[in-house]
Amino acid sequence: MWFNINPIIMESDIQDIIELSITDFLDISNPTIEKLTGDNKLSNVYVIDNKYLIKIVTRRHVEYHRLLTIFWNASLSYSRCDSFFEPFDSPYEMVKQEYMMAEKMRDTDIKTPKPINYGEYSDCGVIILEYIPNAIQFGDINTDNSIDMAHMLFSEVKKLHDKNIAHGDLQQDNILISNDELYIIDANNINNNVTEYKYYDIASVIATASKVLNSEKSINIARKYFSDESIKKSVDFIDIIAIQSGHDTNRSKIKKEIQSI
Repeated sequence: MWFNINPIIMESDIQDIIELSITDFLDISNPTIEKLTGDNKLSNVYVIDNKYLIKIVTRRHVEYHRLLTIFWNASLSYSRCDSFFEPFDSPYEMVKQEYMMAEKMRDTDIKTPKPINYGEYSDCGVIILEYIPNAIQFGDINTDNSIDMAHMLFSEVKKLHDKNIAHGDLQQDNILISNDELYIIDANNINNNVTEYKYYDIASVIATASKVLNSEKSINIARKYFSDESIKKSVDFIDIIAIQSGHDTNRSKIKKEIQSI
């Protein structure tokens, strides 16, 4: 049966995995370890010496992602396109995909935390990344630089699409700002052979940008980076992304603005 959840991972087990990961991948001694609080449903996250981020993925995280994938793909039926969200088979596969996606994005000159290494311990996947201190989510940026940040966001997503790299989760939680630099994190597992992922991503960034700008300004900026045809096709995904976690936006206004193009 595919829904195979391993026993609960105890905090003591997590601490052992952290210590082993630090020994194997980081040349540091007596590190400070701080658990990162927040809405982290797909991993346990820890900050090491305010320099590194360790994510620990258990079988439960994998199965939760599988359930989300079923929901995401079911919601795509409203846009009449093929499914493009894909599940993972194991915690190791999940952290490996995150590492490879981070490498791809950095090769495309997209700012994302530098991946250090990844591995497997006790059926848990572990990935170590650069930690970006003092980062805030896109929706919390100062209105004084919201237009510049929106331009930067759309430009970065355009670079991803030019290299046929799908993200699939461009909600504000996954767009971080630190020292006026924009970082894209936590790409989903997407089948990029289904080209509609691009319209889904465009709908997502329009919704995210509309958190700090009005819909008209957000779409006008989007038009500088994407064709009107692509933006019009993204309208089929606005309702879908609006009901997904992290996208609290006025979908009716966005759809009206897109349809007026």
